[in-house]
Amino acid sequence: LDPYIKPLKISSMLDAPIRLRGQMLGVVCHEHVGPARKWTIQEQNFAASMADFVSVAMEAEGRKRAEEALKESEEKYRTLVERANDGIVIIQESIIKYINPHVVSKIGYTLEEVIGSHITEYIHPDELHKAIERYEKRMRGEKVEKVFQSALIGKDGKRIEVEANAGIIMYEGKPADMVIFRNITERKHIE
Repeated sequence: LDPYIKPLKISSMLDAPIRLRGQMLGVVCHEHVGPARKWTIQEQNFAASMADFVSVAMEAEGRKRAEEALKESEEKYRTLVERANDGIVIIQESIIKYINPHVVSKIGYTLEEVIGSHITEYIHPDELHKAIERYEKRMRGEKVEKVFQSALIGKDGKRIEVEANAGIIMYEGKPADMVIFRNITERKHIE
């Protein structure tokens, strides 16, 4: 400190710590050259306010960086899901909340027709009872097979054999069932 203070003839210093989330990150330093002085309460309050201002600015910058990283991550996952060759559906309270374009094109509907509709409209009648039972158990937290075979029904009435992988996720603050479907109709015909 002496190699800094003496050559600059600093006689008085007022330091205010910069704190963020309980940690000291730095100091706002006020220096006086000339005869020694006693800092007034207004000057002390000003120094503390400046340190608080720096702390708030640092927190805002950190939040901005975190929001940008989250946005980038969301864009990556959205692109991944929307370009996936498998169907991805989010079902909440038996209503389709999200469906990727791949599923919609395979069953012959538009996104507008499917989003907000009841999931049972797209399950083949032969599979409906099992599908409802499996969904309800999963939503109650009961142990249920995660990977299973089922069948959907296309807009044209044709049966679409699928292998599904389902699990509970949080969606818009509430539990939901995320199901990934793979069309196995050709494989079933070969079998």
